[in-house]
Amino acid sequence: MDDKDRTVGALIKELGVLRQKIAELAKSDVERSKVEELNRDYKESFRVATEDSTDFILMVTGNGSIDYITDSVEKSLGYKTEELIGKDAFEFVHPDDRRHVMDDFNCLTRHLCVRKIPVVRISHKDSSEHIFEGMAQNFLDNPSLRAIVINCRDITAYKKAEKELQENEEKYHQLFATVSDAIIVFDADTKTFLDVNEAAEKLYGYTREEFLRLRQKDITAEPDKSDYSIRKTLNEGLERIPLRYHKKKDGMVFPVEIAAGKFILKGHKVICVVVRDITERIKAEEALKTYASKLESQRVALEQKNIALQEIIAQIEVEKNKTKENVLANISEFILPTLKKLRIKGESTRYITLVERQLEQLTSSFGARITQRDKRLTPREIEISNMIKEGFTSKEISSLLNVSCQTIEKHRKNIRKKLGISHKKTNLTSLLKKL
Repeated sequence: MDDKDRTVGALIKELGVLRQKIAELAKSDVERSKVEELNRDYKESFRVATEDSTDFILMVTGNGSIDYITDSVEKSLGYKTEELIGKDAFEFVHPDDRRHVMDDFNCLTRHLCVRKIPVVRISHKDSSEHIFEGMAQNFLDNPSLRAIVINCRDITAYKKAEKELQENEEKYHQLFATVSDAIIVFDADTKTFLDVNEAAEKLYGYTREEFLRLRQKDITAEPDKSDYSIRKTLNEGLERIPLRYHKKKDGMVFPVEIAAGKFILKGHKVICVVVRDITERIKAEEALKTYASKLESQRVALEQKNIALQEIIAQIEVEKNKTKENVLANISEFILPTLKKLRIKGESTRYITLVERQLEQLTSSFGARITQRDKRLTPREIEISNMIKEGFTSKEISSLLNVSCQTIEKHRKNIRKKLGISHKKTNLTSLLKKL
């Protein structure tokens, strides 16, 4: 059998046999060279068994000093064997672990047994801490060994990974517990639920214990579609399902949005789904569709009303133009000929001329503009404004209205003020004609 394949127990037994032979051979000086050869053999056996490993084997005397240690200790702790032989084994143990290690060692020295070494921290040559575990066996009463034989294994990397895993699990559980969406984990093969968060319990109405007795088919209202999505997730990875219908414990069917992913948990394929209830969103979308439909109906109705309104406006414009034509025709055919017959000499002739011009401009916008509220003109000021627009002088206006020229000038100032042209060089007659 290859030395690397032998167990530590077998090597220890072999060591005992070799030491026994050494003791026997030591009685004869003739065989001294064979003793040395056997010593080299058992040490070589331990060296070969551990040379490719970070494990190392040491033999500790009853007082705790290191009697023998394999070369592989250099890989684990950075020390060469000659630096450790004869040293106190407890010197390298972390101070916080030293007391319980010494207690275990003392207990082991009193009993011929095998004892598991608890996790212990040992100082590396570079002052870093390495974590070890192992097995120790009492051979103090064995005349060939007279030592505690210890097999040590460096588990520093394992413990580091274990700590990181624990931290990641704590983060996962914290996220799992606090996220507002339902999270469900189930076995990809059996489809039995493995874990759910509190949000899932609230959403579906099942307790955690009830959930773990169910399968994925118990919460879906569309089993065929769900099976298809599971297969797609396993084949392609992350899957987003915008709409699926699930059912609660009370049988109520409701719409959900799902994000699904796969991963390996303890050697098994599992699927993790994040489920969001979109009932309110669906209701909002339906309400929005209804509102949009109503708006469209109102838009069509409004367009039809606009068309009708445009037809009415066009008709009004036709009627207005017809009315204008009728008024002008009546004035031209009836009123103006009559005024011409009434024309007399003197001032009354001027007044008749004013009436004729007013009738000719009957459909102009001057009357509407000059009487607007923001101008705040009095009836008399409106009458005088009309005469000024027609080119009447203050003297002519005073004569026609039978008032003094001073009064007319006062009215002119008020008109200019109300029209916003006081202290300006703007010609009042020109401004009134523009109105």
